[in-house]
Amino acid sequence: MPKPAFDPDDYVNPDAPEEERLLRPDHPRVRDMSYDANRLRQGLDLYKQSIQIAVMQPWDDRDPEVDNPGETLELYIKERPRGPGYVCDFLYRAPDLPVTVYGTLINQDRGLMVNELELWRGGPFTR
Repeated sequence: MPKPAFDPDDYVNPDAPEEERLLRPDHPRVRDMSYDANRLRQGLDLYKQSIQIAVMQPWDDRDPEVDNPGETLELYIKERPRGPGYVCDFLYRAPDLPVTVYGTLINQDRGLMVNELELWRGGPFTR
């Protein structure tokens, strides 16, 4: 497998010797291991430098006026694309699902595809 090629913009310290260079923390190839413990931070990171679009009824299970909050589909379009063909991140929640569905959409030669898909335990990521 070929080694990925990085530009100086990909590094925190591009002038350092090659073995000491560090990729930026927001680089698409860097996985934040803190997400493994709690999905709340990952959900909050979706808001950073992005445009949020609520496609379906917004979710608010804390509102006592709402008996059935309904399904929610939220799209997060980042200012900086997270890789080639990146379109957006999405969150799908429904009151009858025991998980929250998170994923990324990309536009490749064959059209729009789900590139990444995760199921977060506990329904809404705030629980």
